[in-house]
Amino acid sequence: NIVRRPLPKKLSGIFDCMRAVDDPLFIGIDNPTVVPHSRHNALSSGDLETCGYQIVSRMPDGDANMFTLRKESLFVYLQGHPEYHSNTLGREYLRDVGRFLLGQRDVNPGIPLNYFDATTETALDALRTAGRAQSLLPRYEEIIAAAAVHHSWHADSVRLFGNWIALVAAEKMRRRSRANDEAQLTQMRRSA
Repeated sequence: NIVRRPLPKKLSGIFDCMRAVDDPLFIGIDNPTVVPHSRHNALSSGDLETCGYQIVSRMPDGDANMFTLRKESLFVYLQGHPEYHSNTLGREYLRDVGRFLLGQRDVNPGIPLNYFDATTETALDALRTAGRAQSLLPRYEEIIAAAAVHHSWHADSVRLFGNWIALVAAEKMRRRSRANDEAQLTQMRRSA
């Protein structure tokens, strides 16, 4: 029952996210770590904490990046997209620009923050001032195809998901061990 709050404009780019707590999910991961974000909404950290979630990493503005809920299982929630391929934000930007140029959206989308190299950003900025003509789309495509992406988050993402799987596997082993211990105890009681 946590309500997503719309952002004034789409949040798109690569952001340094800081750990809010020490957690085994972060074993072998840099602090801060870069995380792609692409979204129109956000969840309030206060609302999340009130509902029992633990914020484990935060965006530069203090909003939640990743949060967990520990019950019988470990639930991990992400507002960012560490699973994104290095070109995903560029493809999303191109899709949004195409929608703008075709008149399907009113506002020309912002260039993803901290994502493209300076040459690409300069070329995209110049193109943004060229107006709103469908004929500009191939030029956008050409610029984005040649772009260099600033950051790589792949290694940290692989570690994050690997750590999560390791935590789930360790919990599963603990449960099996506990069930075996209980079964042995029951068997001993019956034998006595």
